[in-house]
Amino acid sequence: MLPPPPAGRAFDVLGVGATSVDFVYLLPAYPAPTASLAKMRISRHFVSCGGQMATALATCARMGLRAKLLGVTGTDDNAKQVRRELDARGVDLSDVVIRDVPNQYAVILVDEHSGERIVLWDRDERLRFRPRELPPELFGAARVVHVDDVDIDAALRTAEASRAAGTPVTSDIDRLTDRTMDLVKAVTFPIFAEHVPTALTGITEPAAALRALRRILDNQDT
Repeated sequence: MLPPPPAGRAFDVLGVGATSVDFVYLLPAYPAPTASLAKMRISRHFVSCGGQMATALATCARMGLRAKLLGVTGTDDNAKQVRRELDARGVDLSDVVIRDVPNQYAVILVDEHSGERIVLWDRDERLRFRPRELPPELFGAARVVHVDDVDIDAALRTAEASRAAGTPVTSDIDRLTDRTMDLVKAVTFPIFAEHVPTALTGITEPAAALRALRRILDNQDT
């Protein structure tokens, strides 16, 4: 459990990361390039705001926490919908950067029986959040800072500066790149998608992979 917020900390959670709009299609079976599964009728479809950070902060706000987003959104209808939905849930957007580009979006194909999915996504490079755009006064303004791994330079800068300000940093690490381990080492409490610890360590058993990562981090601190 986190300690009570120190004096002057305006937010419970500061999130630095990406937003998306998801176009979700429920299908009667998992698609495959075979005759019977290569063409099928859509069972149901809907549009949902998403993205790693937007989802996390909307959940925090729903739980009554004071949540703030730092990141970049676009100017198209998808971007407007994301901002509208987050604002309606009480997430502070006062420092969100808005650029005249399309927002990130995804098409998600879901097998309605098994829940298996395929995610097809696109993100304009101009949505990249640059470290110099981070307001330094906010690193000590929250009880917890949460970063995703979409814009790695901004995430690393946020983790470094926030920890220097005495703020614990958590992460949403969803993929493996040549800089993933840098982010793991930079945050206070790394949180992983299920496949990432195995990809980082080569150990297939999840608990053993996490223990191996813990040893790596412990050795870093000694």
